Amino acid sequence: MASGFPRAVGITAHQLRIAQLVVAGNTNDEIAARLNVSRRTVEFHLTNLYRQLAIRRRSQLALALNRVGLLEW
Repeated sequence: MASGFPRAVGITAHQLRIAQLVVAGNTNDEIAARLNVSRRTVEFHLTNLYRQLAIRRRSQLALALNRVGLLEW
């Protein structure tokens, strides 16, 4: 992943970190605890991320990140 690439597709570094934790199998509550933020903050970032990636489900996240070059299998 190239430095600055997430911004090129409109994804913030915080959104990307949350997305990586989701793909790793963490729940929203686990992500919130790990990042010391509220569950609602995690949900907010995921909602925006889903919109930016044109997806509707958590299960689509890994494929969408791969499609834009932010995750390699």
